[in-house]
Amino acid sequence: MPRMKKKQQFEDLEMIFVDMGQGDCCIVRCPDGKVIMIDCGSSGNLDTTEYEAARQQLLAWTNGGGIYAIIFTHPDRDHYNMTEQMLRKINPLTNKTEYIQVGHVIFSTAYSEKSPMGYYSQSGVRSLICDGFVGSPQLYEITMNDTDSFYRLWQKKNNDYQEYTETKMTGFNV
Repeated sequence: MPRMKKKQQFEDLEMIFVDMGQGDCCIVRCPDGKVIMIDCGSSGNLDTTEYEAARQQLLAWTNGGGIYAIIFTHPDRDHYNMTEQMLRKINPLTNKTEYIQVGHVIFSTAYSEKSPMGYYSQSGVRSLICDGFVGSPQLYEITMNDTDSFYRLWQKKNNDYQEYTETKMTGFNV
């Protein structure tokens, strides 16, 4: 297995903490085989060898399937701007660029009540997720602060995520 910053294994749970320099990326493989990626960005000092090793491990773990969920902790670009490259793959039959499919995207801070991923527009992440390149993932916006806690499930309408249902969470205020 290629060298990466840290790889922890607990029973069948595996985690890779990717050395992104100034940034974050963690890839988790759950005991049931589901893969979750938490953040994926860098604003400098990226170790490209370790990054590529982690990308290859992600491709192996998904093995033609998809990622169960991507979690973006907040919209600073050093937490998301390498997502497009991490999900990119080449189809060996057509030699064309494709992307690993994603089932769920969990994020904080919608841009507006009409545009859920507007703050994640750098590096093409909003387009990657909202325009169908990674499938049609369910989008969950989570807000937790000292006055309110809720999540919004955004629905796709007319090829864009424009409407949501909001559910209050109790007992989670910070």
